[in-house]
Amino acid sequence: MKRMQELHVKLTDAKTPEERQKLMDEQRREMHQGMATMQAMPHDGSTIGGAGAGMKGHAGKPVDQKMQMQMMERRIDMMQAMMQTMLDQQGASASGPMPAPVK
Repeated sequence: MKRMQELHVKLTDAKTPEERQKLMDEQRREMHQGMATMQAMPHDGSTIGGAGAGMKGHAGKPVDQKMQMQMMERRIDMMQAMMQTMLDQQGASASGPMPAPVK
């Protein structure tokens, strides 16, 4: 996530089309890695241990709701960063200056 944010800032500060293209290529690679990470996360409300919400884990302990919330927040953060990246790339490919970053 931090890398995506760094690339976003660098892209908004880029001066030449070549520099922007290089940064967009880096962003694209980061997005692919982010997608691979998200696909590796469980999608069914389960934790990495494999127990679903309301179920008990392998050791008979209830599923950690805090961990589930953190994983969901990570997924949302990653999706927001990817959407911002797509907006950045659309702005860079259009003629004219890049729009100011949204914070």
